[in-house]
Amino acid sequence: MSKKNKKFGKDFDFEAPEIVSVDDIGYMAEEAIHDRMNRLEHERNRLLSMGRDPLLWEVELAYLQREQDVRQTRSQLHVEYMKKFVSHSDAEEILDSTSAEATVTTELN
Repeated sequence: MSKKNKKFGKDFDFEAPEIVSVDDIGYMAEEAIHDRMNRLEHERNRLLSMGRDPLLWEVELAYLQREQDVRQTRSQLHVEYMKKFVSHSDAEEILDSTSAEATVTTELN
């Protein structure tokens, strides 16, 4: 049996979305964020088709989208950093090992 919410009318069979804090969203798994967004978008579209105000759903979607954007940006920056770091550290390692070998060779002779 579906739940009825007086605020949204008797023909409305789902309740307002649960408000998830920004802090909790930060700890959600990617899949959980994706699933929640899909569910909220589905409910939002249904609201629109019924001529209802989807503001609460849109606010939740905005917070989830922001978290996805932050994670994507962080991931891209990490990849770029690692490319530079690995390239730089490889070069330093090669130089250090060459210098160490040269120093050892010089000291042995």
